[in-house]
Amino acid sequence: MGSSGQKTFFYFLASLLSASIILLGWRFDFLFDDAFISFRITENIRQFGKPNLFQHQDVYTSTSLLYPFLNLIPAWIFGAGWTDKIQLWNGFLMALSMIVCLYHAGQSTGNFQPWHQVITLLLLLPWFLEFRNLIYGNSGLETAWYMMLLSLCILPGKIEWLAPWLIFIRPEGWLAGWAVFIDSVLKKNFRQSKRIILQLGFSLGFWALAGWGLYGTAIPQSLLAKANHLIERPNEIAKGFSYLLFSGHSIPLALFLIYCYQFPKTWKSDSLTLIWAGLYLLFYSVLAAWWPWYLPPLFVAFWYLSAKASLTLCQKYLSKENSGLRSALSTAGLAIVGIWQIKAELPKIQEASEAFEIRKNASQSLCKFLIKSIPDSKKILLEPLGMNAWFGPSLQIMDYPGLANPKMATFLSTLPWKVPHRLTDPRTDSAILEKFKPDVLVLWPEEVNAFKKISGFENRYNQIKILPYYLAEKRMDSVSIFQKNQVLN
Repeated sequence: MGSSGQKTFFYFLASLLSASIILLGWRFDFLFDDAFISFRITENIRQFGKPNLFQHQDVYTSTSLLYPFLNLIPAWIFGAGWTDKIQLWNGFLMALSMIVCLYHAGQSTGNFQPWHQVITLLLLLPWFLEFRNLIYGNSGLETAWYMMLLSLCILPGKIEWLAPWLIFIRPEGWLAGWAVFIDSVLKKNFRQSKRIILQLGFSLGFWALAGWGLYGTAIPQSLLAKANHLIERPNEIAKGFSYLLFSGHSIPLALFLIYCYQFPKTWKSDSLTLIWAGLYLLFYSVLAAWWPWYLPPLFVAFWYLSAKASLTLCQKYLSKENSGLRSALSTAGLAIVGIWQIKAELPKIQEASEAFEIRKNASQSLCKFLIKSIPDSKKILLEPLGMNAWFGPSLQIMDYPGLANPKMATFLSTLPWKVPHRLTDPRTDSAILEKFKPDVLVLWPEEVNAFKKISGFENRYNQIKILPYYLAEKRMDSVSIFQKNQVLN
């Protein structure tokens, strides 16, 4: 299983990998808008002892029941301004998930030979440092925690008991428990099957009771709101299975297919990981939708499978008798390909980081204007909730599609048509105006065009401010503020 010296070298490589992931997260910080929902809930836990987005509103806003509480850890470590450093914490969690995958691959193959470990790391390094992995994984959401915990419970080991409880990280985390159950049935391990099915029941019941106790409902409001969205199912199915074939993934995946062909009996030892990956792909492709931060958890399974394939094939084709020259050539080749791929990814990471800073500053300016100009009692209709809830916690935000507004989500569910992700449908917009009569509208350019198609809209609302937002993207280059009946001072 590897000598102590070989294990020491592995830990050295793991340390270098961890440092690179953490430093990249620190240098190119990026947070999704939705992450600020969890951040505000964490701050309200710290200040007021209640896990609410808005202090006096008991709404199950965060999809992850546990994540706002887990954020108390980086908040305690970093203190004031902890949200500006959370990429360091989540970068550490992501790096840990990668290391666990590599370590399990070494354990399952018994191969910790330094040359083989270097080759395997170089093979996967472009995937580890890929744009979608670093940006979508280290995005301020619960994704990094999810990836780290998945690496513990869907790979060969003794922590499968944890799988049913991943529902507390994300509702679909429950699939990990079902993967363990299906795998145990296929292997005729009925003792484990009975234990896991009991845990699945207990975890679901405990999760539902916890949500009900905190918010009076077992279902996160974000799920209820997103269920109203118009989703093009063929596109989602195509996305799910094409995501794995992006540049940087093709070589390790091809190696995994070669490994499966040459060692067909190893499928049994990999069955848990493959079952989970299949369930996850099926769930988001057929039942849900591929939002960007749902992608990196899928990588965890294939990092392990590709690493195991690499180490096994190295054992076969790079034996001690001829390992020197062949290993050196393999290392050089992978290093050249890896540098080329990583070089292509870094500008994308930098661009996303710069875009985030621009959008964060623009959201802060928007909220300053709204706080200064709008009385506290006035209702503001807008779509991007996270940063506005973070920078404007005193604002009376009525968000679309109802992530923090059960009345909005319930109303949208009664409409005889599915609604788009944003306020770009005049029928939906008109129905919302008639039902909720918002005092202020904060709209993107494409949303402005939709509202102007509503009969009589310009007689009821006046455009009083246009603020620049993200000039590089036409859809978000500005944000327009409309008032009703001279609401603004």
